[in-house]
Amino acid sequence: MTTSKLNSLEQSQTYAQQFAEELSSSKHDTVILFYAEMGAGKTTLIAELGRALGMQERITSPTFIGMNEYHNSDMSFYHYDLYQVGISLEDFAEILEQDGHKVIAIEWAENLDEAVLQLIKNKANLIKIKIDLDGETRVVTRT
Repeated sequence: MTTSKLNSLEQSQTYAQQFAEELSSSKHDTVILFYAEMGAGKTTLIAELGRALGMQERITSPTFIGMNEYHNSDMSFYHYDLYQVGISLEDFAEILEQDGHKVIAIEWAENLDEAVLQLIKNKANLIKIKIDLDGETRVVTRT
């Protein structure tokens, strides 16, 4: 478990860059589950992570559609938001079965169906990130 304190956008960008280097070098599919309250900075951190992974498109919140996907020559980056929309087991299994290196970030992971969580545990590296607010500071705990 690691804990980082992020007091600014610049610190979030640095954190994302270091995390992206780790993810890129592993070449294993990774699912990152984000747990945090509304306004804690999940979407901002995920967008910074996508940019650090080399995604060229503008990374936006998929709150009303459930999932956005981005690709470059090295990998695919999927951004799920489960605040209002769920993930079907079949659709998620199809993404995990696709060829190529994948990083999948899931906001509101506490809304994840148990069957999907079990599939993730069987098919990909799993990282959990909890973001707590301490005044203006985001405390990011990674397990």
